[in-house]
Amino acid sequence: MFLDRRTIIYAVVAALVVAGLLAFLAWRIADNYSVSRDRAERLSATNVAVQAAAVTQRDIAARYSFTGKLEPAWTIDVSPQIEGRIEKLLVAEGDVVRAGATVAILDTRELAGQVAAAEASLAAARGSQAQAEGDLKRSQGLDAYNAVSKQTLENDRIKVQIAKAQVEAAAANAASVRARLNNGRVVASRNGVVVKQYQGEGAYARPGLPIINLAGEDEMVARLVVTEPVAKVLAPGAAVQMRVAALGRTITGRVARQVALSDQIELNYAVTVTFANADRRLKSGMEVSGEVSGPTVRNAAAVPAQAVISREGRKTVFVVTKDGVSDQRKIKAGVSDGVWVEVLEGLAADERVVVSGLDKMQDGMRVNVQ
Repeated sequence: MFLDRRTIIYAVVAALVVAGLLAFLAWRIADNYSVSRDRAERLSATNVAVQAAAVTQRDIAARYSFTGKLEPAWTIDVSPQIEGRIEKLLVAEGDVVRAGATVAILDTRELAGQVAAAEASLAAARGSQAQAEGDLKRSQGLDAYNAVSKQTLENDRIKVQIAKAQVEAAAANAASVRARLNNGRVVASRNGVVVKQYQGEGAYARPGLPIINLAGEDEMVARLVVTEPVAKVLAPGAAVQMRVAALGRTITGRVARQVALSDQIELNYAVTVTFANADRRLKSGMEVSGEVSGPTVRNAAAVPAQAVISREGRKTVFVVTKDGVSDQRKIKAGVSDGVWVEVLEGLAADERVVVSGLDKMQDGMRVNVQ
């Protein structure tokens, strides 16, 4: 009987919880509906003056534009091989350095003392070796006359072996300390230009923490992100002309590599273009732009280029419905000549799209076409 009563209590509690959850969900659904309805009413009450254009059929000679920034073909950080305070920094940003040139000198006075101590230990070890070898030579002479015990002779041989091992260890230690002392001069590993200084005189430098950054400016690169049609033209090895706005001239480069970017919503490609820069007029950060021709598409369904915007990574237009309301529409775009855009999917032949005021346009707004 007790078990039945407890079961009934559990069932009642469970029913109350479920009823509460259902009531809460019903309230949220009603509230969301009310908010959506209010928003729709506000948007429909807004009458925005816009200009619109109809979908037309026309030939489009594809033109693809792309932009990028110049940067050095390579950069490397120059770090010390030992730690120590920077006593002298011999280069500044903008300086040209050659491979093997000293760029900084570290305070190595402590290391110099360690070298002196290591060389003194080596000298002492060599003296001990000479002494042990002399003792062995005397014992060997006495052994010819049976004037020394076999044990003494064997002990002298062991002393010589120990002395030789001590000399080798002392020599290795002295060489290691001398090498560290020589590394007190930080040198450039390649020809390049100092593009960044990380540390100055007085700073405590450590291995792995760069002092300067070198860049190779004899060759510059532009890293572009382009669509698939552009990538077909900018194939590896292809010549590319790009405009340098800061210099007011056009430069010619060559595509070095091309990689598909699979993490994009739309398939794009990373394209690297290299440019010779023997006169070093091209500087890092300069903006470059280019344009290439593509195929001509005959009788394409087209809308003005200004009607197409990007929202959430997708090409989007706002269609003016027969009721005079904006309808946000995702489209699949084809080629463009900069004035017209081919529409592959998403629009019907008799529809009109908004071409002005798109920065303020929202889905469901009432519009007044001028």
